[in-house]
Amino acid sequence: MAITVICTYTLKDASRQDFIELLSRHWSTLNRHGLVSGEPSRLMAGHDDDAQNQIVEIFDWKSRDASAAAHQLPDVLAIWEPMGQLCESMDFRHFTALA
Repeated sequence: MAITVICTYTLKDASRQDFIELLSRHWSTLNRHGLVSGEPSRLMAGHDDDAQNQIVEIFDWKSRDASAAAHQLPDVLAIWEPMGQLCESMDFRHFTALA
């Protein structure tokens, strides 16, 4: 069963371009390892004044175990670690579809 994750990244000042470059490789790296559904992630930037420094990413893990598996892969960690350094905070919420 796919697990939808909604990631909210609150960026540090002046980190937007570097973050977007990393984010552009994020889903494709997860996909190369077979961890996500075939549907590419959806990326959105905050529009309101209080959300201008936020980016949201939505994608589907293939299974409950995929997220844990991603934490073991060096090329995924090579994206996640610098992403974390560019953020004030990161929030990950996981959802499953209602029957």
